[in-house]
Amino acid sequence: MRENAYLRLRPGRSPDATLLLRQSLAVVVWCGLMSVPAAAHRGHSFGNPFHDDVSLAQACKLAEEEFKLVYIYVTKPGGSAVPYLERPTWSDWRAIDLLIREVVAVKLDGRRHAAELRQYKLGEPPAMLVIEPDGTERQRLSGDLSAEQLMLELVKVLSDEDSVARVRAAVKAAGGAEPLSRERLAAILTRHGAYQKALEQYLWCLAEGLRNVPYATARRRLLLKNFVALTVQYPPARSALEKRRQEMEHTLRNERDDANLARDLAELNRCLDDEARTLALFDQLPPRSRARSVLFDRVLDQLIRHKRYDEVLGMVEPLQVFRQEVLMARQRGRLRNEGPEARYERGTRAFAVGRGAALVEALAGVGRTDEAHRLSDKIIRFDDRPETYRLLRQHARRAESRELTHYLETKSATTQPDRQP
Repeated sequence: MRENAYLRLRPGRSPDATLLLRQSLAVVVWCGLMSVPAAAHRGHSFGNPFHDDVSLAQACKLAEEEFKLVYIYVTKPGGSAVPYLERPTWSDWRAIDLLIREVVAVKLDGRRHAAELRQYKLGEPPAMLVIEPDGTERQRLSGDLSAEQLMLELVKVLSDEDSVARVRAAVKAAGGAEPLSRERLAAILTRHGAYQKALEQYLWCLAEGLRNVPYATARRRLLLKNFVALTVQYPPARSALEKRRQEMEHTLRNERDDANLARDLAELNRCLDDEARTLALFDQLPPRSRARSVLFDRVLDQLIRHKRYDEVLGMVEPLQVFRQEVLMARQRGRLRNEGPEARYERGTRAFAVGRGAALVEALAGVGRTDEAHRLSDKIIRFDDRPETYRLLRQHARRAESRELTHYLETKSATTQPDRQP
């Protein structure tokens, strides 16, 4: 999740602007921390899908409460699950999201939990098992399936008429007002080819569900990615989604300064591969608005590409920005996340390095070369791979800073003589 966590309180700002920036910082730091999956989550945010320290009996009780099945991964003694389950990246998002959304997933040691598992007469682990909340076995799978294979197998058991009834019961139990159950209904209707009914559920989630801040914090990107996936199968969904986007933009421009609505729009534009539209909206909003401060973080890379360096540096302190990104990456323990969306994902090494390198370009572009040197050094100390040097040189050349380019080339040749391309 990307939010603007480092607007700088510069001398000369009005009291209103200063208060706004402080509020933005407080809210965003909170959101960043909230984006880290809890140790024993209730199946909302993207990440490790397993409920930690939950027994099979507890998992069954939780599944009954949430109108779900139980997914069990049985490991060898002291072992772990396949890597994409333990350390998921966005390349496997569909399989992981299916687990997060549709089941209560637990990882059990085959020896330590032998008594609980005895009734299923499993062979040598690893193994996968799907059961009803009452313990009835529904599906048995090999423990070494790929993410794609697992998703295809799970869809079979999560798309039957019992599953439809189970999800409808979850929606009814919540009075139709709980967004995750409505999103689950949209997903299963999509799998059944009931595209118009699925569209109605997705539109509700976008208009009403995302007003629920904890749900939006955990599910915004996943909801929108699934909604956009529907538009590929059902073209009328694209028209409906674009109409809704226009309404959201109108609200921000003319009716309400809404930071959460700005987050929805920015993520929607990214899922639609239309981030230029986010920059256009950013330029149309009042300078002091909360929505614009949220969008700033999402358009910073575009501002850099357009060489709007003074504007960027008027809003942020580069060294502070990079320190914050490194801190979050270390807190989340995702320094080596190399998935295709890692550079968009706050709390990853790729995001911290990419954000720092962009700000090096801004500093070099306005002639603040000494500061660009210092920030480059900090980035390299954090991650000294050849890819980091190449990225920094690329930004230095874009800023047309021969001095910084020479400095980085010399430093790279000195510190990595055996790793040059």
